[in-house]
Amino acid sequence: MPLIADPFPPNDYLKEVYVQTQVFSPQECQQILALPGDEQPATIGNAGIEYPKIRRAQSRFIVNPAHHGWFMERLGSLTQHLNLRYFRFVIGYYSIPQVLEYGPEGHFDWHLDLGAGEMSTRKLSLICFLSDPADYRGGKLRIANGNKHLTPPQEQGSVVVFPSYLLHRVDPVTAGKRATLVVWLHGPAFS
Repeated sequence: MPLIADPFPPNDYLKEVYVQTQVFSPQECQQILALPGDEQPATIGNAGIEYPKIRRAQSRFIVNPAHHGWFMERLGSLTQHLNLRYFRFVIGYYSIPQVLEYGPEGHFDWHLDLGAGEMSTRKLSLICFLSDPADYRGGKLRIANGNKHLTPPQEQGSVVVFPSYLLHRVDPVTAGKRATLVVWLHGPAFS
């Protein structure tokens, strides 16, 4: 049987992590933090289980599109550019933006953002750092990229974008409060 050349171009960016600094000013970060939403303990998986041993944070979804149009437009431009240039995933929509606040002992152990059910369509994870790093200690984002762990800078207003299938965690916060904005880009489930 003759060998057939692979008809698909390779993609060497499938484990990359991208950081864009100064996407939002400190004032814009404060505006995002002030947006209304129902605050509740952050949960695990589709079942909505609280499990503080694995994840301890407060979650607030910003469900009113009139409140998040301005920042989602900016994030949309950034992530569309990164996706077209590097990942080349089929993307259909963005999740509802979620603000996560980690107080003392707040953390999220090693996990994937990709999972069963509605989580199966997550393609890219986007994390925007809303807090000034001087306002908290600990709380480092760590991403397992192959055999190395990356710790991207957490400058206020910066955004980290990575494939939702990369293992990552948030180290425990030891003092102060760490706040982020999280959005997932969804598309057809990986097959």
